[in-house]
Amino acid sequence: MIVKSNAKLYGPGISEKNKANQNQKKLVQTTGKESYALIRERKAQMHEKKEKLPESSQDLPAENDILAQVVGKDKYGRVRMYGLGVSQSDVRDVCLKSIMSPSETVAKGIIQSVDPSTQVGGGEELGPNWCKVSVQVAVKKDERLIRFYGFYKTIYDAYGATIVWQCPYVCGNVAMKCNNEE
Repeated sequence: MIVKSNAKLYGPGISEKNKANQNQKKLVQTTGKESYALIRERKAQMHEKKEKLPESSQDLPAENDILAQVVGKDKYGRVRMYGLGVSQSDVRDVCLKSIMSPSETVAKGIIQSVDPSTQVGGGEELGPNWCKVSVQVAVKKDERLIRFYGFYKTIYDAYGATIVWQCPYVCGNVAMKCNNEE
């Protein structure tokens, strides 16, 4: 059995040239094992499914949302698109507590992110000790939002929308993670 070295197959200096090119690389591929063609195809499938939704409905994160239908279910111990530090057990309904009366629940929602670098309304970052929450149920409708967004001034205004809420006033495992991060 004869084994030829790469230097003999490709000529002298190729290895050094490849090393030099590798050192000049500025961008790193971040799609993992998936090709860009597959990513484009999945993006097109998601767009098609989203177009088929009725105008008044939203595709909120759920077990069988559009992303899960196209890409497949999350692997054990992983949750896509929720930012750093969120595990599957954290993605569940949470209660938003009143700032004036912390014993009162003002809304129920789903955590979107606890990652401080997440962009929120107006292009500003979420920041430490804040949660991005999708409001699913407005319990105390006249409760004022901590941060106003355009026409959203109260919990009732923000029904079905995404808002930010301080982690100490969020009941659930995500709130505990927020409070322990410093």
